[in-house]
Amino acid sequence: MSRALVVGLALAAAAGCTQARYHSTVNAPGIVTLAPPARENGSPELYVPPQDPGEHELYVAPGVIGGMGVGRHEPGPNKNGAELGLYLRMAYKTTTRSHHRDDLPWPAPGWALNLGWAPLQYGPHAEVGPIHVEVERQWFLASVGLGVAVYPDDGTAGVQLTGAFKPYVARVRYMAETGFEVFAGLQLELPRAITWSR
Repeated sequence: MSRALVVGLALAAAAGCTQARYHSTVNAPGIVTLAPPARENGSPELYVPPQDPGEHELYVAPGVIGGMGVGRHEPGPNKNGAELGLYLRMAYKTTTRSHHRDDLPWPAPGWALNLGWAPLQYGPHAEVGPIHVEVERQWFLASVGLGVAVYPDDGTAGVQLTGAFKPYVARVRYMAETGFEVFAGLQLELPRAITWSR
């Protein structure tokens, strides 16, 4: 009886196996080209050492400038005034090494663009100061800028010259309608460097 049961189970198992192996019908390898590997002769003259591509850097520095002097205001017994201004200094350069943004941002010797506005000029009364655009020549701590200044309230325009040795600054303007203006004071910058790979 047990022998007949074993034979029956063996026949049932054999009847269920219709294939001796199974294969997948998906994710086939596709067309494979077995190309020979690139030739390498090991010559030292063909070795190219890795090089740092360097980076592009945009120096962006918003700042505040304030000082005392003689500005555009009504004549009076005390012609001294004060001016409070805002500015944005921008300079571009390329560096020979990457990750320069990890260093302390500092303007490199060269040319820069200075955009600014004095929202407050105070003499006998408060008034709005000029908007200016200057092209600057920068050195380590010093800079000299020359550009134009325009008062937004009446359109009076003139030439502006700014000299700085951080944190000290002096500014002279000659406006077409009101003549000379001279200010001297301090400036404070918050520099930042924006970099991207060359």
